[in-house]
Amino acid sequence: MREIFKHLTVVLHNVTSVHRVIEIVRLCIAFSCPNMVIIRPTGAAAQQGIPEAFKIAIKENLNISILSELKDLKEVLNISKIYFLTTSEGEELEKHIKDMVRELKNGEKIALVVHGQDLPFLPREIQLGIPIKIFNKLAPATSLLSIVLWELCKEST
Repeated sequence: MREIFKHLTVVLHNVTSVHRVIEIVRLCIAFSCPNMVIIRPTGAAAQQGIPEAFKIAIKENLNISILSELKDLKEVLNISKIYFLTTSEGEELEKHIKDMVRELKNGEKIALVVHGQDLPFLPREIQLGIPIKIFNKLAPATSLLSIVLWELCKEST
């Protein structure tokens, strides 16, 4: 496990695709992120993706939790700051990356949330945290998350 990611939780929100669940699980493993939460999985993601994700997670020592609402991140997991990775709103990543690294090094629990359907987050969802704009155009959640994890790794060394 990368020490910088000890207090980081990757969150996949509102996912329907089995493939997307597995992609994000494998990305967490590749970056040695120890904690992942899947919020509001439906359809095939809930029926097939969750069992497959748990199978992979057990083999790779990844902690996976399933929650029903974004607000549970603070209420249940005591996450202190939630960052929404978007392509539609928020300030650029460069304005937040140093703060994120500092928070993680200080032991604050933070969450990086990606949308499981490559859609914008609802305004009521965004109000729970801080939106960070990664691109100006639509991009897959896996890409957004990869960029942020890579930048966190670079900035923490």
